[in-house]
Amino acid sequence: FLSEKTYIREYTSSRLKTQGKKNFQYGRIDIRARLPEGQGMWPALWMLGKNITEVSWPNSGEIDIMEMIGGNGRENTVHGTAHWYNQSSNQNASYGGNYGLPSGETLSTNFHVFSIDWDSTSITWYLDNVQYHTMAINDSSSLAAFRKDFFFIFNIIEVIQGCLQKTSFLSIVEPVSYTHLTLPTIYSV
Repeated sequence: FLSEKTYIREYTSSRLKTQGKKNFQYGRIDIRARLPEGQGMWPALWMLGKNITEVSWPNSGEIDIMEMIGGNGRENTVHGTAHWYNQSSNQNASYGGNYGLPSGETLSTNFHVFSIDWDSTSITWYLDNVQYHTMAINDSSSLAAFRKDFFFIFNIIEVIQGCLQKTSFLSIVEPVSYTHLTLPTIYSV
């Protein structure tokens, strides 16, 4: 018990990453997953620049292959975003898109394939082979991070039984749901 408005309960989640083990640059990446649902869920399949420990975020670049924000009927929408540091404006920058499944279907109903095609000129996002977003990578120094090696991070939220703040957007997230993930497939360019 932290205060009158905050109650802490146990939660379980995991983060799998290839940092220091395997890096990737360019190619088609397919990740097959069935996502959890419920308020407080935020599974993500993403990548960070290998040089994150030297240049920090967002200078390293970040590619969100898939993010889903759970609760309030949002489990039918996938988000794909790139983050970087824009040197010309001296600000963090991002460019993203999203795709919503037909009414009544969610990303937890069935397995789906979340993909990017990434080369030196662009990153294109797909859900079940349907393109929903593209970002051009020009020759500017601001976007140079996307022409370097990246590693994977998988936020696989298994169980959240809550950090419940009565005044926050969180609500009780029981019953618990799980992220089911198959190994990613990477096709080199």
